[in-house]
Amino acid sequence: MPDSVTEGLFARHFALYYGAVQRHPQDTFFGVFNNPSARSIYLSGCPNYQQYEQLLKEREYKIIALLRNPYEEMAERLLFARYALTPNIPTFVADHMFGIEPLMDMVKDIRFDNIDSIRAAFNSMTETQKEILSNPLVRALACNNDERPKSGHVEIALSKLSRMDLVGLRSRFGEFKSILPEIIGRDIFEGHELTSLAWVQRIVEQLSQIKQARALITLDLDLYSFIEEAITEAIGPAGPAS
Repeated sequence: MPDSVTEGLFARHFALYYGAVQRHPQDTFFGVFNNPSARSIYLSGCPNYQQYEQLLKEREYKIIALLRNPYEEMAERLLFARYALTPNIPTFVADHMFGIEPLMDMVKDIRFDNIDSIRAAFNSMTETQKEILSNPLVRALACNNDERPKSGHVEIALSKLSRMDLVGLRSRFGEFKSILPEIIGRDIFEGHELTSLAWVQRIVEQLSQIKQARALITLDLDLYSFIEEAITEAIGPAGPAS
């Protein structure tokens, strides 16, 4: 789900801003980040990093990832698909629904306060819907277009992350935002804190009890666990306020 406040904080520090860049075809994306006349450019979203990593590094972009628990990612995809069914939705919603439109049919009858209703929706998923929810983090980092994530891609994804300028966790946002100014030379967030939707956390708890949901993100869960361990080893355990 797009965080307009966070995006706005970044956008005001850059000459050009492009969000949800995963919706752009390759030619358009290349033109966007290869703009020689721009003083500065901020790109956000979840593009196919395997495809663009080398080009971004050649043009000396700072590459930053703020990752979330895979169950939270799944919960927000489902909730945002439900929101997209709401009448008179804002025009920006279509940009962020790119690639996950088939989930709208899956969620239209889910009662998110009922775990049996959620479980029934997972039991009746189409192959396309499974693909959309299947290991999106590993897919974005390590897979080529139309390639299915496999266990070997977890190691590739870790290698990709290790070469980024900064990798943080939403659950440890305080540490992430304190390091970010060292990377980009600006205190983007100042006193900002991320918002947490109570509905998301309730659905996360339910998804963690549904084996069909876990099966779809097993690789992402493994990758996230490795990242948590690496960050803890690098900067220590999370504090009580992280």
